Amino acid sequence: MWKFNREPVDFIVFSRDKIMGSRKAYIISVKKDFNRSYGVGYFSSFVGCVRMGRTKNGARIPEFLNSTPVFICGEAWGRNLWLFNNSITGQAGIILTLKKMQQMIESTGVTFPQEHVFEDVYDRNKAYHAYQNHEDVLLKDKGVLDVMREHGFELRLDKER
Repeated sequence: MWKFNREPVDFIVFSRDKIMGSRKAYIISVKKDFNRSYGVGYFSSFVGCVRMGRTKNGARIPEFLNSTPVFICGEAWGRNLWLFNNSITGQAGIILTLKKMQQMIESTGVTFPQEHVFEDVYDRNKAYHAYQNHEDVLLKDKGVLDVMREHGFELRLDKER
């Protein structure tokens, strides 16, 4: 495993099958921001960089010809992303969302840790209390949730009761 840390490539994992004698590389991009959803724009940019063998800032990606792009994110959105990934020329790469990883772990009989859910709720609650004293909220120009959206929080509200 090699920590690459160049946009969009974070890690490169080299795998060797001793029996078959084959070697494979997995080029991984990890997005830790669970408040955002990623679509075809970011994924196609990532796959394009891998296929060209260069990161966005021009760094060379080793073993890119024999590699599989792996995109790990909290949530992927849009039907176009799945259509792009399953085109007639074959899969562009592997997309692992938090939900998919949870299903994979639970299929082995292990319960999925719900710590990330608590951390997400805690961070949103902390931001809510911080932004409730924002100038626009105090002047009643905007609500707290509007200010949070402006600062990049993706908020899903349940229907009003």
